[in-house]
Amino acid sequence: MNKNQIYQALRKDIQALDTDKRYQRSSQRFFKKKVKIYGFTTPRARQLAAKYLPLVKKLEKNEVWDLAEKLLRHGYQQDHCIAFAWIAGWRKKYTESDWQIFFHWLDKYANNWGSVDDFSTHALGYFLIDYPAYLSEMKKWAKNRNPWVRRAAAVSLVFPLRRQVKCLDLVWEVADRLMGDEEDLVQKGYGWMLKVASEYYPKPVFDYVQKNKRKMTRTALRYAIEKMPVDWRRQALS
Repeated sequence: MNKNQIYQALRKDIQALDTDKRYQRSSQRFFKKKVKIYGFTTPRARQLAAKYLPLVKKLEKNEVWDLAEKLLRHGYQQDHCIAFAWIAGWRKKYTESDWQIFFHWLDKYANNWGSVDDFSTHALGYFLIDYPAYLSEMKKWAKNRNPWVRRAAAVSLVFPLRRQVKCLDLVWEVADRLMGDEEDLVQKGYGWMLKVASEYYPKPVFDYVQKNKRKMTRTALRYAIEKMPVDWRRQALS
């Protein structure tokens, strides 16, 4: 199948699955602003992505990127899920030139925390592992005008942290830059980053939280200390 045939077959599958209007309505409660969602679950979207991935892998890379862009333009949550899964499925073919298109996709199309986190913890995470020189770009992202890019600055470090990439100094810098952010979902993003860091560097993260807890929002603080021992959590919240 060529890329157009794959796309048309996928659209037919999506139309056949787009039937649960109750799910479509109820899913909105997870987002602060209205999000475009089909009437089927994210796990079903992932199944669709997996169904077509073997065919997608037979295409040329530029064709896959074209397909991804086409799906992202639709703006539906499940379209984003499928596109990002296909991009992550091509992680062994990433090159440095993909950095700009990855940023473009994030900045232009990611319009809610679900899309940001899906892209940041998979495709973008793989890229940062392969090209660690770009990790420092997260400091710039933390000052970006787009709140979703700012959230990605923190969330994108989750995957490298879990792969035990030594980036703790960068974690502090990103957290410092996001600490005063007015967006609640950005605060939750850097709180999540600190929580993951605490699994590998518990005492340094605890010390960082103790030092900055009067400047951190309650939201970010609670996320950051979630995996810490009970007595540390009590100290942090005191």
